Amino acid sequence: MKATAALYKEAGYNVIGTSLSALAAENLGNETSITSQTVASWLSSWDRLAEAEEKFLAFDAVVNEGFLKQLDWYNDLVRLKDLKLTAKSVLMVDEAGMIGTESWHRLLTHATKAGAKVIAVGDDHQYKAIEAGDFFREMTEKATKQNRLFTLTTIWRQRVDWMRQAVWLN
Repeated sequence: MKATAALYKEAGYNVIGTSLSALAAENLGNETSITSQTVASWLSSWDRLAEAEEKFLAFDAVVNEGFLKQLDWYNDLVRLKDLKLTAKSVLMVDEAGMIGTESWHRLLTHATKAGAKVIAVGDDHQYKAIEAGDFFREMTEKATKQNRLFTLTTIWRQRVDWMRQAVWLN
């Protein structure tokens, strides 16, 4: 993932990372030198930003909710603008198999609206989705059929031979 993030950064993309757990998101950020947050954190920020963009420019919102609420939305726009996905964004999703269908739907909706690229990384034989659904397994099956699934066969994280062998026993 470090090499992939570096290549996209070199090509001028804004590469960000996410994972379901805070520890995995932190590890992803540390290992790849990219901004990384939990899925819930990104979704919360993007939802809030989308609402602020929609409401700040809406005349009806000023009439219905008042000028002070407009200031709140403006502050959200300013505070969250750097987190906005664009066509030059790449979202790396680690431990992708643990993310449930609803969260996947929300992630992909935000990415699609922005024209961002999503790279899902995970092991479909490792952990199952914590939330409802097994969307990652479905994605891997479709990607395999379309010859668009990339599989790593060299283990880099474990540096001792017996540890590498233990990974394959899983």
